[in-house]
Amino acid sequence: MKEDATNEKKELKRRFLRLLFHTVLLVAALYAAFGVVFLLWRVQGQDMFPAVHDGDLLLASRRVKEWRRSDVVIYRAEGERRIGRIVAVGTDKVSVTEDGRLLVNGALQTEEIFYPTEMESEEPVSVPEGTVYILGDNRSACLDSRDFGPIPTTEIEGKVTDLFRRREL
Repeated sequence: MKEDATNEKKELKRRFLRLLFHTVLLVAALYAAFGVVFLLWRVQGQDMFPAVHDGDLLLASRRVKEWRRSDVVIYRAEGERRIGRIVAVGTDKVSVTEDGRLLVNGALQTEEIFYPTEMESEEPVSVPEGTVYILGDNRSACLDSRDFGPIPTTEIEGKVTDLFRRREL
């Protein structure tokens, strides 16, 4: 009888240690997935309206290190996480026509943006190497590179790969 109780305690302890090991393994895998490989973020604000709405959930890849025009990225500016679209990369020149159309290196950008682009200066902005120029799609009501200047690529946290609408959650 005493031997059965001892064996039961040993078995219970073994099962507990196995559960603890699997829990630690799961937490480590989730940390690796969402701390190193992916970024999961709930959008705050309307910077990318109508493409992305306030409250939408974004999945971004942290593994991308080459940035291209039209990539939608999550980045940091002035200590806050933001979302925007890369419109120019290092060595490009950005300017705007009088009617609010975007020019990159003198070429008119054919974007599906509903809001005109406004810039304080009529002079073209040179984008230094190692930085990108990011604009929100909601150009009349967002903060972006027009306010912060070109964003260092080290401040980009990830490229958006998936969007989950808040009504779908």
